[in-house]
Amino acid sequence: YSTQQRYDRVLATLDRLHDGIGVAAAPARVDLLRGIALKQEGRTEDAKESFRRAIAKDGNNPDPLIELASLELQDRKVDQSRATLQRAAELAPERFEDGILRQQFQEEEQLQLVELNLVLLKLVKKLKSLGLLKLKNQFVLVLKCLENF
Repeated sequence: YSTQQRYDRVLATLDRLHDGIGVAAAPARVDLLRGIALKQEGRTEDAKESFRRAIAKDGNNPDPLIELASLELQDRKVDQSRATLQRAAELAPERFEDGILRQQFQEEEQLQLVELNLVLLKLVKKLKSLGLLKLKNQFVLVLKCLENF
């Protein structure tokens, strides 16, 4: 089903397995696959829960850590994402030797910052158009917003 991108079918199958043997008894791989399917369906909070459950069941598998780190980064939790990714790198350093995963996260982080800058610019323009912002205050406002990021 996953090769056909039928994640709804993957979820239905895995849910039946959970119903049959119980969530706690299901192997960590089931939670990992369920998390991936949920992520593809846009259900990121449920996906994070599945990845965390997989990590709790099998702390030696870097895959759910990598998946969780990508969702944390998507949520703009950069420090948390880095820590999760570091745990994965400690488990499987060979997967990080070529820098592909790290580069992917750096690129995603840069995209998040670009998006943030665009939002801030729109905010500054709107406040300026309303006469609520003077030129010298723009810089201070942008710095305060970035501190909260």
